[in-house]
Amino acid sequence: MNLPVRQYTKEMYRKFGYFATWMPGIPIELGDVGTIENNIFTKFTDLQSEALKIEFKSKTKENKDFIEYKSEGQVNLSVKFAGTLPRPGSKLTEADAGIMFDFKKANSVYFRAKDVSFLQIDDLLDLQQKLLQPDIRKIWKKNWVIVTQVVCAEALAVMLSNKKDATVELKANANISAIKPDILDAGFEFTTRNDSGMETSYLSENRTSPLFKVHMLKKEELKDQADGQRRESFYMKEVIYQ
Repeated sequence: MNLPVRQYTKEMYRKFGYFATWMPGIPIELGDVGTIENNIFTKFTDLQSEALKIEFKSKTKENKDFIEYKSEGQVNLSVKFAGTLPRPGSKLTEADAGIMFDFKKANSVYFRAKDVSFLQIDDLLDLQQKLLQPDIRKIWKKNWVIVTQVVCAEALAVMLSNKKDATVELKANANISAIKPDILDAGFEFTTRNDSGMETSYLSENRTSPLFKVHMLKKEELKDQADGQRRESFYMKEVIYQ
């Protein structure tokens, strides 16, 4: 994994307590089954697949607000209004309105998700019992994890710099009047005019799942106090960022 991606996943986990989806637009859903390597999820199957046929209940909490994060002291946002002169080196014209992002350091992060909702598997104990069924245990791999929580967004922006003094310029196809416009406002129809020194500058007005949590089935051996024998015990454990 390259350094900007590692920094992005690290900062997202430190700020929100969730793994970050990479690439940002890859769909991740509740009940997806796969592995976590270098803190990146790779899907193999899902609980409701033909092979597993495991049903589960879920619950959703909708929040029509947004969540935002930027690397502290490293990301600056500025606005260019139509009719003002562009700054030196800009790809925007005098007639253009737009937003500029300046990243002071390499591996800096900007993240914004709009109209977010939180989905989670409702009963992990019930799921644990289903995973322990003999036919499931025959095919279940000990390193498999299950997506148990997902943060969904109706619009998403993710930007990562891979160089110092990286820049993203977005041209608005509508006039900007606010001092701090919403980059995810569909009315502006932003398009990228300049993308220099960036690992990625991802903008989407489609539903995405940028953050998630996973659990795995863990086994431990416990000593029975009555007869001294060691017996297997299973439990669902949340996987944490390494």
